[in-house]
This record gives sequence, C-alpha cells and structure tokens, in this order.
Amino acid sequence: MRHRGGGGEEEESTSLEDHCQRQEERIVELHSVIAELSRKLESREENVIREESDEFDEAAEDEVADGQEDVATDSCVEED
Repeated sequence: MRHRGGGGEEEESTSLEDHCQRQEERIVELHSVIAELSRKLESREENVIREESDEFDEAAEDEVADGQEDVATDSCVEED
C-alpha cells in the first residue's frame, strides 16, 4: 500500500524552503542596490545644489559690480 504525500511532503517542504532562501537572497541584493543608487543620487543632488548656488552667487556679484544693488530702493520713495 502506498501512503499519500509520504516522501513528497518532505521534498515539497525542502523545495519551498529553497525557494524562500533564494527570494530572501534576492531581496538582500536588491536592498544593497537600492542603497548604492540612493547614495549616488544624493551625491549628484548635492553637486547640483552647489552648482546652482554658485551660479546664483556669481549673478549677485555681477549685479553688485554693475551698481545695480540700489535699484529696489528707488521704488520705496514716497511722492507728494
């Protein structure tokens, strides 16, 4: 007489455990990739912010050099 699921359950359990182990390894690998990409993105964002800041500082210096720093104060004078 043959028992249903006798050896098959153990094989199925081992196969399921192997599958779970492989999936866990993939998840760990993907977390590592995400962390690395996040670091690269953060580094690039810092560089972009610095470049924009540098451009803004240079534009402000150009305005001061051209004598345009007092333009806004003329509009505050009250007329009688």
